Amino acid sequence: MGCKELAIDIPLVMSQSSGLSAAISTGSPRSFVSTGRPIETLHNAKKLDEAGVIFKKADGRRLLDIQFKKSNLTEIFPCFTCSWLLRCLPFLKRFPCLVNAQTFLEVPRLEVHDETEAILRNLMALEQCHYPFEAYICNYIVLLDFLINTRDDVELLVEKGIIVYKLGSNKAVAIMVNKLGLEIEQKRSCYQELAQQLNGYYANDCNRNMGSLRTIYFGDIWRGTATFVGTIVLLVTLLNFLGPFFFKINI
Repeated sequence: MGCKELAIDIPLVMSQSSGLSAAISTGSPRSFVSTGRPIETLHNAKKLDEAGVIFKKADGRRLLDIQFKKSNLTEIFPCFTCSWLLRCLPFLKRFPCLVNAQTFLEVPRLEVHDETEAILRNLMALEQCHYPFEAYICNYIVLLDFLINTRDDVELLVEKGIIVYKLGSNKAVAIMVNKLGLEIEQKRSCYQELAQQLNGYYANDCNRNMGSLRTIYFGDIWRGTATFVGTIVLLVTLLNFLGPFFFKINI
């Protein structure tokens, strides 16, 4: 039994009115394969974002269909990432060539309501009892637990439209996900390859260094503007200093 077969019936029995049911039971089917290995480590959403991974809401997909997409250009030039530039200068997003050249983690939207935790707990219990080696909902919760450590991670996912909640605060969502993650004993994961890809991307020194530079010098539009103006002033000062030397040489 694959993920799509398991996901079609169970959530609808749990709650016909839940947005979670629709998210799991609709969308383009995709095969999930458990590799036999659990996810051992994965950086949280905030760190991945700082390293240049762009979190993107995936429309028209099942809840479990999370994909990591990396352009061919970044395979050839690993240091080519301008996610920091797209963030500070939003008008550059009008150029598809720049946007498509970035690295994306595409995640379907998760709606979190008062009944969401109960539904997920029931699904997790059912999988752990009857489908221990095809526990796709449990795999999904474990992945979320790695990505979400604090309310800052939730805030990032909310800003991207990936999480929509009615629990009152980002912290409440983070606590819910972390509590669910504690109740799962991983046997294998259909997201193990995805975690490897993300860890490999983060392990690239160039990506982490670019992320640090972005945080320090382009953390927001004001800091980015100050960096840009400071760079221009430095260049003008340098040209004024070197100008007389070049002028004498030409004479």
